[in-house]
This record gives sequence, C-alpha cells and structure tokens, in this order.
Amino acid sequence: MRDGDEDAPAVEPEAGNALAPEDASTAPVEIDAEFADVETAEPQAPQHDPEVLEEAKKWGWKAPDEWRGEKPPGYIDDPERFLTAPGTLKRRFEAQQHEIEQLKQAHARGLVEQRRRMEAAREREVARIRDEQRKAVELGDTETWDRLEKEREKVAQPPREQPQPQGPDPVVSGYRQENEWAQSDVMWAAAIQAVDAGFRAGALPPDADTATQLAFAERAVREQYPHRFQAQPQRTPPMQRTDPGGTAPRQKSDWSKIDSETRADLKAAIKDGIYKDEAAALKAYKAAFPEEFN
Repeated sequence: MRDGDEDAPAVEPEAGNALAPEDASTAPVEIDAEFADVETAEPQAPQHDPEVLEEAKKWGWKAPDEWRGEKPPGYIDDPERFLTAPGTLKRRFEAQQHEIEQLKQAHARGLVEQRRRMEAAREREVARIRDEQRKAVELGDTETWDRLEKEREKVAQPPREQPQPQGPDPVVSGYRQENEWAQSDVMWAAAIQAVDAGFRAGALPPDADTATQLAFAERAVREQYPHRFQAQPQRTPPMQRTDPGGTAPRQKSDWSKIDSETRADLKAAIKDGIYKDEAAALKAYKAAFPEEFN
C-alpha cells in the first residue's frame, strides 16, 4: 500500500456494478504511471480500390495527407464520392464529348482516305483492262474484248454492301424521352457512373437487364439530386418534325458539296449509330475537311 492510502475514505460501489462483490467498499485506486502513458493506436486510413484511386487522381483528387496548408472549400476526402460529385461528372462528361467529337472527325477522314485509295486502285485496274482490250482489238479477238468489257464495267461500278442498321437501345431512348431528368447530360452521366459502380460493387447482377439498370440508376440519381425530383407536372417531350431534306437549307447546301460516294458512306455510318443524323455527320466532316467549305 502506498503512503497515504490508509487515510483515503472508503467509497461504496455503485449499485449494479458487476465487478464489485456484494457488501464491499473500495477506496480510490491510484493508476500506475506505467499504464497511464500507454499511447492510443493511430486510426488506420480507409482502404480504396486502386483503380478508383488512380481515376480520382487523374481528375485532380488528393488524399488528405497530400494537401499542404488548408484544404479548399468543398474538399471531398473519399475518392469514389469525388468521382460522382457534380463538378467532376461535368468535367468527365465534357472530356468524353470532346473525345467523341475527335473520333467522329477521325472517322470522317478515314472514310475519305479509304474511298480515295479504293478509287485509285479501281482506276489502275480499269487502265489495265483497257490496255488488254487494245491488244485484243489489234488481234481481232472480239471474244476477249467482250469479256474484258464486262470485267471493266464490273470494276467501274462495284456493288455496295449495305450495312445492317444498329441504333441505340430503344428502351433507353424511350426512357430518356419520357423522363425529364434523363435529358440532362450531367445527370445522365451520373446515372451511367451509378450503374458502373453497381456492377463493380455487386449491387447489380452481371446479367441485369436494361429495365433493372434504369431503375437502379434512377434511385441513385434521386439520392444524389433530390431537389430535381420535387413534384412537377410531367413534361411531354415535343414531337420532332422530320425534315425531308435531312438538314436545314444552309446545311443541305454544304452537304451537297460532299461527293456522292462519301455521302453514301456517311449515311451508312448514321445507320450504324456512329452519327445521330446527317447534321451530325456534316459537322464532323466539316471539322475534318474545313478547306472544302471555304
């Protein structure tokens, strides 16, 4: 017993204290210094998916311990929440749109380059056939000349292969037309991100159909943008009037500046879903070959 312990008054234990025996009283206990200095373990930093971390850092996210000085207002310490924040989604969507426009322009250039190569090869083949025809005339070989003439006609006008149209999922297109929130590019990008996160986290089964994915996306977006889902009258999307010419008068004039074969290739690309319509195809072509429209 330490000095002075005998003078400490007895203290009755609290009722219900399971550690003290019945009818027992205790005196204040002095805590040994060797136990008082035990350090509390530092909290462990949360573990995040390396791919999520890499993607978040790509868009400017920094871990709490990487900041020097005061963190900026609105700082988000969780990389996954950072990726789905409205500001980040907007920047990611704009970057994706820019990349899509670049791909469309590259596609338009590729169509023209491919057509030019095919045209050059066709001209070489026609020249070869005509040279053979001249030799047949010199020899008086009408049978060979006729055969070569049919071959020349076939090479000069090759049959065009009609691609099978492959448009967007009609269920998704109908849903976006019927739901106002889905017509917002930023909110739709959030929906896409939510479905991706649902597949990664196992919240969505791998074989989830389109309707299940749409329902999951709407729930996620409603949680993220509750103010956008306040009771409002349902807006009926306006009926789109079909322009028989496919483009406005000025665009139609520019469209006519493109050669007929390239126009046919661009129309096939529209059916494949590469371009939304002739106006979008014309925009990509003009960006790829501005010199043709000066």
